[in-house]
This record gives sequence, C-alpha cells and structure tokens, in this order.
Amino acid sequence: MRRLLAAVVSRPTLVVLLVGSTLWGGLWAALHLPVGLFPGLDVPVVNVVTHEPGAGAEDVALLVTRPIEDRVRTIPGLRRVASTSSEGISRITAEFAWGTRLADARQLVQAEVAAVAPDLPAGVRPRLENIGTTLEEVAGYVVYGADDPVALRTAVQSDLATRILGVDGVSRVEVLGGDEEAYVASVRPADLARARRTLGDVVAAIASSNLAAAAGPIERGGAEYP
Repeated sequence: MRRLLAAVVSRPTLVVLLVGSTLWGGLWAALHLPVGLFPGLDVPVVNVVTHEPGAGAEDVALLVTRPIEDRVRTIPGLRRVASTSSEGISRITAEFAWGTRLADARQLVQAEVAAVAPDLPAGVRPRLENIGTTLEEVAGYVVYGADDPVALRTAVQSDLATRILGVDGVSRVEVLGGDEEAYVASVRPADLARARRTLGDVVAAIASSNLAAAAGPIERGGAEYP
C-alpha cells in the first residue's frame, strides 16, 4: 500500500490524466447510452407444451415427453433441458446459451418438434412458448386437491384464475393441466350394422350436434363471460 501511495504521489500528472480519462469516458457513455422503454432482455428459453386430454402421467411421459425431449437434446448450443409430465399435459423447457437470439432458438426447436411430430399419438400437436422478460414476468403455481381432474380444473378456471386476474398488473392467466368435461359415445357394432350405419355417420352426427350458442352474459368474480 505504501509503495502504491508513493507511486501515486510521485506521478501527479499521470494520476490527473487517468482520472480525467475516466470522467470523460463515463460522461460519454451516459450521453450515448441507448435508452428504450422496453429494452431487449429476452432470455433464450423455449417451452414445448403438448396437451393429450385423458392420458395418464406415465403415458404422457412415455409417448409424448420422451420422444420430443430426445430430439430437442440433439440441438447444439443447449445449456439445459428439463421436462414435466402430468395428467394430460407435457412441458419441455429448452434453455440455450446466453447470447443466442430467441428467434434462432425457437426455429431450432420448431424444426426438431416438426421432425418428431409423426411419431406422436394421433391428434397431439405440440405448441411452442417463449419465456421473455421484456414485457412480462411469469409466476407459476401448482394446485393440488380433488380426485376429479375435471372438478379441479373447473374450480381453478372459474374461481382462482378470475381472482388472480383482478390483481393490479396481471394481464393474463393461463390454466394448464387437469381435464375438461367430455362425453364419450360407446358404439355397438351389431346395432350399427343393423341400422346400416358406419362410424363415419356417428362421427358426423356428433360433430353436427357439438354446437355452442350464446345465451347472454354471466358475471362471476367481477368478470363477464358469454
């Protein structure tokens, strides 16, 4: 320390030049630093979300999560791949090295998902989601309870999600998991043959009857629904 102080005292001109250069550099940076209302702070993380209603967690993990995850892991530049499989839904998170453009990361993941899509169960369509910090912050919550997944999802959507939307600063609430109410048509081949009908006729009849009509709005939890 004494040697450093002695060197500083013995070279006052050099010290003044260094201090002046530092001040000038700081002032220049302050005047030329770009300022944006929403600066680009997107994290190169892409989620692959896949819904398979009615499938158990083990089936989702084996038939959906594993094939997609195996393909995604082959992408160069990945830092981490994590997956979660629950009843009716699969979520795979692909985190790329910092500095990777989010558009490039999404394109790479999209290509691998498209390649593995023919190997997935019929009707299953993976969906890509970007996690960005530019315009939003995401908080996730897990709700347990109720043996019936339909009742659990209905309660979360109709009550909990509505209350969260009423909080200042919350613009959107997305509910994942659980299950949605559905009707199952059991067909007896003998009766179908006796009526001279085919499975296509049954599917067409169900599709023509599966209609939704507006009957006026209802209010629930401070929100209005058709």
